[in-house]
Amino acid sequence: MPRSLRVLLVVVVAGALVGLAAGLAVSAALAVPTALSPTPASPSRPAAEVAGTTPTGTLTYRILGPDGTPVPGRLTVLSPSVDLVELGEVFTERYAVREDVCYALDGTGLLRLPAGEVEIIASRGLEWTIDRRTISVPRGGDVAIDFEITPAVDTSGLIGGDFHLHTLTHSGHGDSNMPERIVSLVGEGVELAIATDHNRNIDYRPTMASLGAADAMTAIVGNEVSTPIGHFNAWPFDADRPPVESRIPSGVPLFRMIRMQPNPLGLDPVIQVNHPRWNGIDYFSQADLDETTGTSDSPRWSPDFDAIEVLNENNLWGWFEPEDAPPLATNDNTHSAMLDWYALLDTGHRAIATGNSDSHSVKKNFAGVPRNYLVSSTDDPAAIDPAEILDAIRRGEVMVTSGPIVRASVREPGRHDDPRMATARSGRVTLDVEVQAAPWIDCDRIRVVRDGEIVAERAIDATRDRVRFNDAIEVPIEHDSWIVVLVDGDEPLDPIVSGKARPVLPVAIVNPFRIDADGDGHWMPPMDRVATSARAIAPDAVEAAWRDADASERRRMIAATRRADVANAIAPATRTRLIELGLADDASGHRLVRLAACRAVGVADGDDDLADNLIAVLDDETASPRTVGAAIRALAPIDADRLGDRLPELVDRHGIGLLRDLGESGLAAIAGPRPEAWLVTGPFDRVDDLVGFASSFDDATMPPPANRDGGGDEPGGWETKRVRPNGLLSFKELSTEVDGTTDAIGVATGWLISPRAMTVPVLFGSDDGAVVRVNGETMLEDRTTHGASPFGRLLRIPVQAGANRVVVAVENGTGDFGFHFRPVHREVTLETSITP
Repeated sequence: MPRSLRVLLVVVVAGALVGLAAGLAVSAALAVPTALSPTPASPSRPAAEVAGTTPTGTLTYRILGPDGTPVPGRLTVLSPSVDLVELGEVFTERYAVREDVCYALDGTGLLRLPAGEVEIIASRGLEWTIDRRTISVPRGGDVAIDFEITPAVDTSGLIGGDFHLHTLTHSGHGDSNMPERIVSLVGEGVELAIATDHNRNIDYRPTMASLGAADAMTAIVGNEVSTPIGHFNAWPFDADRPPVESRIPSGVPLFRMIRMQPNPLGLDPVIQVNHPRWNGIDYFSQADLDETTGTSDSPRWSPDFDAIEVLNENNLWGWFEPEDAPPLATNDNTHSAMLDWYALLDTGHRAIATGNSDSHSVKKNFAGVPRNYLVSSTDDPAAIDPAEILDAIRRGEVMVTSGPIVRASVREPGRHDDPRMATARSGRVTLDVEVQAAPWIDCDRIRVVRDGEIVAERAIDATRDRVRFNDAIEVPIEHDSWIVVLVDGDEPLDPIVSGKARPVLPVAIVNPFRIDADGDGHWMPPMDRVATSARAIAPDAVEAAWRDADASERRRMIAATRRADVANAIAPATRTRLIELGLADDASGHRLVRLAACRAVGVADGDDDLADNLIAVLDDETASPRTVGAAIRALAPIDADRLGDRLPELVDRHGIGLLRDLGESGLAAIAGPRPEAWLVTGPFDRVDDLVGFASSFDDATMPPPANRDGGGDEPGGWETKRVRPNGLLSFKELSTEVDGTTDAIGVATGWLISPRAMTVPVLFGSDDGAVVRVNGETMLEDRTTHGASPFGRLLRIPVQAGANRVVVAVENGTGDFGFHFRPVHREVTLETSITP
């Protein structure tokens, strides 16, 4: 498939810009900026106008810090619409410029702008004020402006870091080269940067040194290990060693190999699960993590990671639950990563929530939002101790934010070796919470989440003072629990952070405290507690226990019945009644309860009796897509015929994502195994009439026409080809020439074997266009250009009893070349040959 990446190349030419000695403010409370070097030389003035373009003038600017000296920062032209490069200015590598954004490492420079009124904003990340000006640019003349910004919050004892960063230079996509990445990070006030290009061990420090920015921040060598089962950031690594093998399809050996990587710091590398529910590169889906239990039975699964990226990119993907977000976009995330995080905390996993920009670009998705604030013994960005940072991550001394700066602690925590553990007193704990924010950032509420449920909420006064909230919050505690503090606001962060697909809101997450309710010095995870109590629930006590439980506790009650130690001890009637109550629980906010109940069906004898309950879930138009998907999976082995009748209508109602979200194991449960092989031939030259070309292969006895390479290996020009592990039948290997499959057609054939006449749902996706024919009839004609998704579309294919000839012809432009084809019926298979 052709995939174009439009890369903006800024030509670096001789000459430099006017400036003063630049400074860099650190995150200490109202710290004084220190000087960066070298200072840029004076530039030559540009011509007043460029022939045939908009009349222009020039702006000479300085971004001044609190002591009146320049600081690194960013200028954003709000209006009119401009492209600063196309206006004719030339920038050195001490600048990072895209369209209407200019980062200046020295805080000084010169911009060519349209003549007339221009609105500009100066900024330096989350911790600083902004300066918004409307200026008059004289035609053919010059205007000089000093923008003034200051540190707006006290972050002493905290270091702000971005743990997910890329460059075009080393990742091969996006638009930020290495100098631009450093300039933009310093311009956003990021103090700790982890270099995480795809499958590369990259060191920012040589580039920082060449720019004279070695004291501006601390950089650590990392790698986004991009594998078939997901993407994982890990650090520190050795830039001089080969990167970790990235083709490993299982978490156990992959994480073990990462932990074994030697590095100059002598530290055990941190492993962060990136965008864990971003479809296609989502470890939690690839490894079948169940967000209702916090566990997985997949051989791909390993819990040996340290952190979960719950907020990804400027848009904060992973924060919103898709079903709660309309009309807000949630990208390709199947659900909020927060749900997975909560479920893992229930099991006792010490996963730390992080948030990172995942920036590949200068402007489109820029560095530093969201970011992580970690406890540090230094406020000097050049003196950060990586060992101390890794310890802070593993302890959980991390606050994640897109704006608010939140400090929280438990008053009178008691004596514990774990700094995040506290003892409850008189059935409660007292949280001391302070919320700060820059004046341009909105904060509206604080929510305290205990074991997955909001148990306290405090409104924040509508002020833009530095300190928005500083008070105690009482939290009731009945048993050992975990507590997370959330802060958010309703006003978007525009124009400093403008979302690509939705407004970006202020959000902050304080990683969990673990509360020892009885003071015995031992913390019991919620799932262990519920599993212990579930064994003792008599069948006649189920309803009472259910009424007394909140939604998260009900989910855990059902999830506990799936544990072997509980299943072997609990009364079968108790288990069945819990599932029945869960399947019928359609209260607002209880979607995870129904989801847990659907997933609990099928693990014990007697579940056949729950078919009617599952059908009721499928027929409930208010049921969430994930719940419907789980009900489909549970019903498949119980009543495949009733499921088959409803499946196309359910996909029409909920979309193809209904099947995608099942994961491989869920899809295998309802569809059976993928096809293993096809007969293939080609490549052929592209034709105008693809349907007519495909129809020439309908007769199984007719050999295909001669192809570019003279035919296949078997009589008639066909050869048997196995599908890849991900289910793709690839045509790339049909030619040994470099461009042999460019502008070409590949053809595959096989037979659908059905026990009776029926309409079979088939998942299909191709790269690029395709024609699908069955028994001489065209089921699909698509001449568009796209990638091959296993969930491209759902075809409804009528078949007769016995063998049904299938012909698939795929036309390729450039790049990848192939298709996915999977019957979604447990009794229908695809074979490469049949016995006459």
